[in-house]
Amino acid sequence: MKKIPFLLALIFSAGTAFSNDFSLTTTLSSDFGEIGEYLFYSNSSPNIISYLEWEVLPQINLEIKADYKINKFDFGAEISTALPLACGKMYDSDYTPDNTKYNYSIGDNNIVFACKANLFAEYNFLTTNAFDFSAIAKLNYYYNHFERTGAYGWYGNPVYTGLPDYVSYDDPNAKFYKKLSGIEYEQHRVFLFTGFGGNWKINDSFELKGTFLFSPIAYTRSKDCHKNANNNTRTFSQDMETSFFDRFYTDLTASYRLNNKIKLNAGVFFLWGDLVRGPTYTSTIDGEDIYMKIDQDSGSDLFLGSVFAGCTILF
Repeated sequence: MKKIPFLLALIFSAGTAFSNDFSLTTTLSSDFGEIGEYLFYSNSSPNIISYLEWEVLPQINLEIKADYKINKFDFGAEISTALPLACGKMYDSDYTPDNTKYNYSIGDNNIVFACKANLFAEYNFLTTNAFDFSAIAKLNYYYNHFERTGAYGWYGNPVYTGLPDYVSYDDPNAKFYKKLSGIEYEQHRVFLFTGFGGNWKINDSFELKGTFLFSPIAYTRSKDCHKNANNNTRTFSQDMETSFFDRFYTDLTASYRLNNKIKLNAGVFFLWGDLVRGPTYTSTIDGEDIYMKIDQDSGSDLFLGSVFAGCTILF
């Protein structure tokens, strides 16, 4: 992360020497969607023991992008950070091996810290009077740190009901609890994307640009922290997943040129991927060297979208 501001400064110092080839864009965006956190009964089992759904409704981001064009190439870097606000709900569900949901709790999801960074390169391989087509490569990094607060839920576990067997969370015998312990969730995601983009020059002022990218390889590392009733740390778990060709990204941006130096932009993007499984490590103390691997896979999936608006300054 420390290299990104340096890279932006380097691009700026080089780009200002070339008229209209360098630009800076500031953007305000609002993300929406959800991130899924899974735990399975075993490494080989298809049955889910726990599913945590972290809503992103919304996540407000402040972004800056530097862009430098030379001949048919376009290079750039982008960084953003999210405002530390509430961002929807968090839903926690536990299941029996026969898929009966016996525990179900709901809490407020809050952003502790979140950021994004990416580097990209484009090559314009075809230009017509109205259209440009480019090959694109991107390296994206996402970090989210969420915390659940203000939770309540229904529990059909025999520990709470006193019954010999599990019952559904909505069974009359399930117990309702109004104040539950907190949960924190941190996730690092790295994507290598490649794909194509197109730019439609409608007239001298207005243009549309769209891209579709897929990820040949992506890596996710997550850490879950469940706290006790006093909100002291109780248990940690970490999971790691590597996926191939199953993370996708698409966007559409409309730009309006006010003059030779300023453009206004607005658009939308989507990032999504199916469930990917990987190994799980647990500990009662947070420390990289004391986590023990267990015979239970974890997993994650995601669906995120964003609407954004910004301003580009051409140098």
